[in-house]
Amino acid sequence: IGAPAFLLGQGIGRWGNFFNQELYGPPTDLPWGIPIDNPLAEYAGSTHFHPLFLYESLLSLVGVAVILYVARRFASRLRVGDMLLLYFIWYPAERFVLEFLRTDNWKIGSVPMAQVVSMLLIAAAGATRPGRGNGASFRHASRAPRRGAAGAGRKVRPRPSHRPVGDRHRSCGAAIARFLVRLRGSRRSSASPARPWFG
Repeated sequence: IGAPAFLLGQGIGRWGNFFNQELYGPPTDLPWGIPIDNPLAEYAGSTHFHPLFLYESLLSLVGVAVILYVARRFASRLRVGDMLLLYFIWYPAERFVLEFLRTDNWKIGSVPMAQVVSMLLIAAAGATRPGRGNGASFRHASRAPRRGAAGAGRKVRPRPSHRPVGDRHRSCGAAIARFLVRLRGSRRSSASPARPWFG
């Protein structure tokens, strides 16, 4: 739930940069270029600029659609936290690309700091995604039981494996359905007239 909501909020919030005349790129002659009243000194003779806020807003809305599609299409294969990891890959990727057009970004040498942070987030999220082939991953790897003097000679119960998100939803729905059937049956039995004990 949080992953598409984050992107949706960022896509809507970026329009504040339009009213404040912020987050624009270099000058452009494209039809969708936006006018800036007081641009940077190096662009004093230019009037229209790339609307970076619009690019980021559209990419964020596309990311919302992609996350919702993946969550619905691959529900049986996903585990808790996978959608959040996808968010931490999508948004840093779009920021990494848009930083090439940004003019007032904070740089370390000649590299924008936002690109460095984006690459670190993508690498961290990619390291915790399910691995290929046997499905092993750092996040879903089974933990080996600890052995020590206190636990010597004692059986260690294996931990239950993670079930896909879709399976958990179906099992919860079945449990709720069984509860409603039992509740309905108990109401019927209580509503039936009592028979005399003496026959």
